[in-house]
Amino acid sequence: NRQEVSAGGVVIRPDNPGGWRVLLGDQRDRNRDGVATRLPKGHLDPGETAEDAAVREVLEETGHHAVIRLALDDVEYEYYEKRKQRIVTKRVHFYLMDHIRDAGERDDEMTRVYWCSLAEARERLTFEAEQTVVAQAADILGEG
Repeated sequence: NRQEVSAGGVVIRPDNPGGWRVLLGDQRDRNRDGVATRLPKGHLDPGETAEDAAVREVLEETGHHAVIRLALDDVEYEYYEKRKQRIVTKRVHFYLMDHIRDAGERDDEMTRVYWCSLAEARERLTFEAEQTVVAQAADILGEG
């Protein structure tokens, strides 16, 4: 069993006439042979804190600058890595993050990045663990 640690963000911005929008991305998923809708997240670099990794991964994957508002619950799950035929146990440190500005460029990990309501995000997200994190964010923001 391989262990992985990642960090990511539930990036929000105010919505008009009220409420919040959250940043999602679609990504080709090699383990599921399709497209997964997910929150931006990724591995910690050596010596990097989870907070720094979350801010960096959001910027790299979505092209948006964001700052951490507060820590959300960690998520832990297992998945099967087809290429290496092994089970991976993954812990993700998620943060509620406020959108600052669009940086204009991003890596090609996500095929599409877009904003939607918190309720819509919970419907669209492929993975239950990420749906739970968005539900927690919605509760904190008074949209639960």
